[in-house]
Amino acid sequence: MVKQYIQVEGASIAYEVSGTGPCILLVPGGNGDCKIFKKIRNLLIGHFTVVIYDRRGFSYSKMIGPQNYDKAIETDVEDIYNLMKSITNKQFVLFSNSLGGIIASKYLITYPETVSQVFLHEPMFDLSSLPEGDIIRKKHEEMYNVYETENETEGIRSVARYYFNDLDFSFFEGEPTAELVRNRISYFKFVFFRYLFGKVNMDMLRTYNDKLVLLKGAESVGFFCSEPVDFLQQS
Repeated sequence: MVKQYIQVEGASIAYEVSGTGPCILLVPGGNGDCKIFKKIRNLLIGHFTVVIYDRRGFSYSKMIGPQNYDKAIETDVEDIYNLMKSITNKQFVLFSNSLGGIIASKYLITYPETVSQVFLHEPMFDLSSLPEGDIIRKKHEEMYNVYETENETEGIRSVARYYFNDLDFSFFEGEPTAELVRNRISYFKFVFFRYLFGKVNMDMLRTYNDKLVLLKGAESVGFFCSEPVDFLQQS
């Protein structure tokens, strides 16, 4: 698939477009890399024009010049807006995974008129608001400490052990590529606490319940990755 680029303020965003039909954009989680969606893309291209992209600072999407990390999530929202404005003038579907959920949620609040539906698959944000939020925060501090005292690979494996079932954890085994190492460092340095514990205006988000769909995997039941979506559905 041909990789394309769009220049936005402070970054060059790499993306791919394939298929026909209404547009759907897939927002990656902590890995920031569009590769995670390539298998599901093959299932969708018969029904949708599928757009996948690397978030700024990950894989092929490069940062250009100084960045305002205090506004990183808002910047991710603007990157989506500018990317999709260059592709379509119609409403599109937004699908997010894990940590990408905070980006998709804030996008819906900011640009509701541009999307027909927003899917949050096992979203990870505002983790302090969950039952036992203090314990969850402490656990994440311990996982971050693994990254700092050992390395980014052991850090990401400690996250995976806490979040996922054995099948999902198996994807984190094996020797990482140089690109994966760079992505994992970016995740811990710039994303980890800022996104996972970032707040979303839930009252505003609920005003768009007609567009919002919450999802979790059947095999994720009982694991931490399913807890935030359970909490959102109940609140």
